[in-house]
Amino acid sequence: HLLAGYSMGGYGALRLLLTRPHLFGGALLLSPAIYDGPPPPESVVPSLPAFGQPFDVSRWTALNYPAQLGPLPPGTATFIVAGDTDRPHSDPRCNLEVQAALLHARLRGQGVNSQFRVLPGGHDWDVWRPGFTSGLRWLTARWR
Repeated sequence: HLLAGYSMGGYGALRLLLTRPHLFGGALLLSPAIYDGPPPPESVVPSLPAFGQPFDVSRWTALNYPAQLGPLPPGTATFIVAGDTDRPHSDPRCNLEVQAALLHARLRGQGVNSQFRVLPGGHDWDVWRPGFTSGLRWLTARWR
């Protein structure tokens, strides 16, 4: 089974892939709202009730992807896409294309067959539409 999601849905798809690796063989992540560490002040993540109200950084840390990284089954694949003008943050390390590149490197370091693309555009369908098409083609070719 394949997961796909954009923005916070990309976060969710990644979390499911990492926490239920026996159910999913891959994920297509479009501008995933992921951060290694606390989200920057400009992020909407602290306003989401899933992480406590008020925002609880320890809950975020426990649920965030770095805490879930572990061995994945052979054949697991990911296709990650981000826009080159996605929402800029006060700390450039928090920009989604930087965070997506870090995720890609971590997954490859664990032996996951991962592809990463930075496309022209922002946090919108100008990036997600071509990213989805390319990612779906690439991922489904892995299982033929």
